[in-house]
Amino acid sequence: MLLCLALLFHAWNTGFFGVEQIDFPLPKPLPLDPCLTSEVGLQGELLNLDPICSNDGTLVAVPTTRGVELLGNREGTLTRLWRWQPREETLQALSISGDGRWLMVATENKLLLFSNTSSVPRASYSFSENSEQLRLFMSEDGGTIALLRNERLYVFHGPTLELRWMTEAASGSSTGLAMADNGQTIIVWSDRVLAFAPDAALPLWMLPMSGRISAVVSPDGVYVAVVRHGTVQESSRLMLLSRLSNQPLWEYEVDGTDIEQLRFSNNSRYVAMIAGQYYLFECRQSLPVMQHSSSGNPGFAENHALLLGEEHIWALKPAENQAVSFRLPLSVAGHMVLLTPDGFWLYMIGEDRIVRAIRLPQTSG
Repeated sequence: MLLCLALLFHAWNTGFFGVEQIDFPLPKPLPLDPCLTSEVGLQGELLNLDPICSNDGTLVAVPTTRGVELLGNREGTLTRLWRWQPREETLQALSISGDGRWLMVATENKLLLFSNTSSVPRASYSFSENSEQLRLFMSEDGGTIALLRNERLYVFHGPTLELRWMTEAASGSSTGLAMADNGQTIIVWSDRVLAFAPDAALPLWMLPMSGRISAVVSPDGVYVAVVRHGTVQESSRLMLLSRLSNQPLWEYEVDGTDIEQLRFSNNSRYVAMIAGQYYLFECRQSLPVMQHSSSGNPGFAENHALLLGEEHIWALKPAENQAVSFRLPLSVAGHMVLLTPDGFWLYMIGEDRIVRAIRLPQTSG
């Protein structure tokens, strides 16, 4: 139903980015046919929790007042697969395996694992005390599950939910959790950053920090990008580290604005940053290989970078000092948006409780 519009961007994986900083002009947008969308209505109202999707965008899980609603995308057509509603618990966090086989649901006192084929939990794990602040991640194959609750880090085997280990080393008002797609690197942060391997409760390293921080991990687990968010007196700072050391490989400061978003490419070679404008770094060097005054949501497809604006999405090819812009069927303003990790799909979820799937342009080689 959804057609693939071809773009002739073919040099991403062959190193077309140079070291020179580039600020390229954006051409006028080419219209996308609004008929290229598929949509389905939700049964409940949206909650203040982010929807999630599998890496290829074929599964979308949306938390609502009627529970977790799992949607499937089959060749562009959205359908409702199943819905699970807790009886007395409150939804706190969701995570989905990158391959789309498994869905994790966390409530204030329970962890449940579902397959994509049934709303009956395959496994569960109960806690003796409640928690209202949870962070949850599942690896791409579902084999590793990391949960941060009540300042304790739990790591489970999936899909059995057998507890591998638990540590209180993450104590100190821990606020953040991130994990690599392959499950090989787990990061926890508060007033410090801690790195763990999935098979040991002892940290690989610890990095003291001050101020508000956040972090993301590259899909292969090799790199950790840490942000120290700025204040009126201090600049924002991006630091790139290896999973093996707390010594930054490089740092980059941004004056006058905060760092809002970070995203690694699927091949873990690049990291995109939004800080008032768009920056793209190659992980091997500290200067951006591309930067532009536009802002939005960064993403990646197989052979190009993506930048999602309010009414357009740009496919970026800085080596030729150009971009191709496509007009979206409707504005993303007022919508929750999901840009799938593989860059194939954009999901928009509005206050009208309708989930819309938009097939994005792809490369031809």
